[in-house]
Amino acid sequence: MASFINVARWEGFKLRQRRMPWILLAVFLGFTQLAVWGNYLAYNAAVASGGFVSIPEGMSRGMPRGLRCDDLKSKPSQILPAQVSPQAVPMLLAQCEQQLATRYRSMLPMGSTSAALGVANFIGLVLLAILGASAFGSEYSLGTLRPILVRGVGRSSWLAGKFLLLAAAVTAALLLVLGAAALGGVLISKMVVPPTIPLDIAGSWSDVAQSCLRVWASMLAFLTMASAITLFTRSTAAGMAVSLGWYIFESVFIRLMSAAFSWFATVADYLPMRNLAALGRASFGPVSALAAGSTISTTHASLMTAVYAVGFAGLAVAVFRSRDIGGISGG
Repeated sequence: MASFINVARWEGFKLRQRRMPWILLAVFLGFTQLAVWGNYLAYNAAVASGGFVSIPEGMSRGMPRGLRCDDLKSKPSQILPAQVSPQAVPMLLAQCEQQLATRYRSMLPMGSTSAALGVANFIGLVLLAILGASAFGSEYSLGTLRPILVRGVGRSSWLAGKFLLLAAAVTAALLLVLGAAALGGVLISKMVVPPTIPLDIAGSWSDVAQSCLRVWASMLAFLTMASAITLFTRSTAAGMAVSLGWYIFESVFIRLMSAAFSWFATVADYLPMRNLAALGRASFGPVSALAAGSTISTTHASLMTAVYAVGFAGLAVAVFRSRDIGGISGG
């Protein structure tokens, strides 16, 4: 127990002293804040332009047509197609107001937090591949792992202490991102004028908490996989390349195989990255790009993610405990 605590304390010191974790945290915070303040800019642009509304195909002879809401308010008879009844104007104007209300709702603290979670589920996994590969691979490339083990630190204690410290850092980073998103939502709500129609606040803070828990579980599972791959390859570059390559190209592989073989859509529901994306998708608000269109249930995604995480972790521990540790690899 003392060995495990000492490893965690020493790993925490190293993590604070290195530049890369702080750079990754800044990138993580920056991208999630872009989602928050991007909604603010979109709302201001919609207010300035009045927004746009589309005339249903049934009213425009099968040809959808977009209209500026400001023009629709000021000169409806001049811009509406001849086949559109003047009685449809109130309905179209109501759609304009509803669009503004939807954009405004996405800027409130709850909506801003949900937007940040949607981005965190995507960009966070990319950053974790870099963090996990760097944290474990640097021990091989610098040759510091052998001296640590020679001093009497058990291999299991070293693995547990290092990984749990990284997991704690990921948890703290996610909480920081969510706090900054909620604070941004509070500031934005005081900077803009709310729409005139009553707001229907979709979702609740319990939904946000559930989404946060799923994103957190998805991030820790991917950190486990990326760290395990790095332990297999004993190289920072290889661990990073395999983890990122797998994360990025699995969705492309699924599309290609599903187009060629109809039965592969069922197989795809059991692949790791698809389940990670499905697990981390928000319950409302923005959805991760990799999870878009996914029909995987939360239960299925949770089970498969746990299977992959435990499998990778168990295999990595078994290989690490049985394999000899070399000197400086430089990789």
